[in-house]
Amino acid sequence: MSKTQMSAVKKNYFGLGIMAILSALVIAVSGPLYQSMSNHPDMPLADGVYTYKDEQPDDNGFYSMVTVTVQNGRITACTWDCVNDENIGKRQLSVEGHYVMTENGPTWKDQADALASYVLHHQTTGGLINAEGYAMDAVSSVSINAYPFVNGLSDCLDQAAIR
Repeated sequence: MSKTQMSAVKKNYFGLGIMAILSALVIAVSGPLYQSMSNHPDMPLADGVYTYKDEQPDDNGFYSMVTVTVQNGRITACTWDCVNDENIGKRQLSVEGHYVMTENGPTWKDQADALASYVLHHQTTGGLINAEGYAMDAVSSVSINAYPFVNGLSDCLDQAAIR
């Protein structure tokens, strides 16, 4: 190998080394930077899993249940279900075809998941529902009344709030 070829090889390795170092720096900085730029909960939250369940069933015999997981002060998981006295939920019933809201629209489970997804993305229920309790403006696929979800979530976040 000539001196010129050796010099070019060294430059290539040097360039690769610089690119590797810069890539590592970008990766190290991007996580905290992303978190600082993304949405945050309305209040400081303690890490943990928080649950809410209605004390009384609704007119159809279902109890609203919300579970929220907080990690690093952020809402990282959220689920909503409405269960009957046998602990069978609308999520399960809708997937099995026993709780059909519309023939062509999303299932109850899909709508509950869409509401939870909104909260995970926005870290708040602000702007989620209108005065009647519907999320049609914020989440167009949701036609169920979301008041029970918002009330249960608010209770969970109140449990998690750092005062």
